[in-house]
Amino acid sequence: MSQKTTLWLEFIDPTPWSSTQILQKNYQQLYQQVDQNLVVKAISWNEYLNPDFWSSLKELNLSSLILADMRFDLVHWLPLIQKNLSSEINIQVHIYGNPIKRMMRLIQASVDFTSMNLSFMVGSTVQKEVFEKILNDSKNVTYLPFIPDAYVFKPEKRLSWRKKNHFENEKIFLYVGRISYQKNVTHLMDLFALHAHSHPNSRLFIVGAPDNLNWREVPRANYLNYAGEAFFEKLQILNQQGVAITYLGKLGPNDLEEVYNGCDHFVSLSTFDGEDFGLSVAESLSVGLPCSLTSWGGHKEFSELPQVQFAAVKIQEGHLGIDSEQWLAVQNFAPTDRAQNIEQFHLWKTQRENYCTKVLKESKHFPFQGFKQAFRNYCQDQIKPGEFFEREKEFLSSYWT
Repeated sequence: MSQKTTLWLEFIDPTPWSSTQILQKNYQQLYQQVDQNLVVKAISWNEYLNPDFWSSLKELNLSSLILADMRFDLVHWLPLIQKNLSSEINIQVHIYGNPIKRMMRLIQASVDFTSMNLSFMVGSTVQKEVFEKILNDSKNVTYLPFIPDAYVFKPEKRLSWRKKNHFENEKIFLYVGRISYQKNVTHLMDLFALHAHSHPNSRLFIVGAPDNLNWREVPRANYLNYAGEAFFEKLQILNQQGVAITYLGKLGPNDLEEVYNGCDHFVSLSTFDGEDFGLSVAESLSVGLPCSLTSWGGHKEFSELPQVQFAAVKIQEGHLGIDSEQWLAVQNFAPTDRAQNIEQFHLWKTQRENYCTKVLKESKHFPFQGFKQAFRNYCQDQIKPGEFFEREKEFLSSYWT
């Protein structure tokens, strides 16, 4: 009998999310370190229509099939795998971002997947906790920590960039990410204006593109019809008041590395629990920046690092609830030993890599045990006429509060 094979399956066209591209690439490298015979196959969107495609998979004598791309439609692909391949195969589905809608679609498809060995691979403790709440058996979710790329701190690049832009004596705060209602960027700007009142040598840089993600589904997102309008209006008002906030737009990797090197402190007020990892936080930490964050979503992955501090933030009746004095205290937190910060980050990153390697080496097959009835009831509630997707339920309160 031929040797059993593990297949990594992805799409030829890369995902439009650069953060997902990075995390997916790093996962693939980890799998290849553990299994040097890993077969990597990039396919077109309609490959499943070709009978030869399924024949080629049968010839590989698969032990495991990894659906590595976030764009695999599980309602479509899992029945095809069930139909064309052995039920003994271990299927690993990598999850990036909010999984709830994808799981809702699986339930609504009314397909029985309990004959399959199925595991959802998640990169954060937040997602692991969510899956443990919605699955009958926690063995069907595997925590495989996301591994970020690391930028390199270059003191000479920092000095030349700051001198070129006349920022030698300023303390520069930085936000990198989407400009959307979920990230509370306009609130961040207001709080920075308070900080700048007593710290006139401070400046805030903002990097990222405006978006209106989910505004059709979540009523509170639809302020001024588009998140960018609120942002640019706020930016103009504060600049006219003399508040030093600079918008740099969306930057490529080289320009972004220069900005990370030149700045002093990363800040984020994101309250989006559907995001399972803060890639911009990790990039900031890799060049030694201290970080002031909210304890929501993927930010929790950095709680073990001493150069990260959290502020208590709540959503109260659809509005952001934060103690401005507490945030200012957190924002003023500033460990200055950049070399020590970088060393701690790389130790943290190595620990995550070692954990991933251990998990992959000990990987086991578990039959899928389905979803909890409470989650099925929740999904049924969401498809009633007039219901919004974000309705509160006790077992998902951390998501939808």
